[in-house]
Amino acid sequence: MPKGRTRQQRAAQVLKWIDANWIVGRKISVRWVAELLDDDGEEYCGYTDRVGKDLVIVLSKKRLTTIQETTDIVIHEACHAIQWPPSGKAERRRHHHPPSFWALYGEIRDRFDHDHGHEEADAFEW
Repeated sequence: MPKGRTRQQRAAQVLKWIDANWIVGRKISVRWVAELLDDDGEEYCGYTDRVGKDLVIVLSKKRLTTIQETTDIVIHEACHAIQWPPSGKAERRRHHHPPSFWALYGEIRDRFDHDHGHEEADAFEW
């Protein structure tokens, strides 16, 4: 399979690569929306949420304009998905990015960037 040529294609490949190499523990998908705004009206790139027993990474079409930005956010949000507990909210607001999150993010990012992960992701369907 060739490397995805669009943001949507590459997001699917990267997420499938992560799911094949780290234990997410439940179905995870990507959903694209026109834009994401916080309570103050500020734009943001994406978030992870639970829908029933499954997890969904919601991404902003407006904010994520390149494949590289999309890849960065998919990896970031996949870390939230991996650390999401079996029930309840992912993490409390003030502990949104605990040290364990950054350790996992660094592990995945390092493998993707420096240990052929970006090439391995090409093998997955869009």
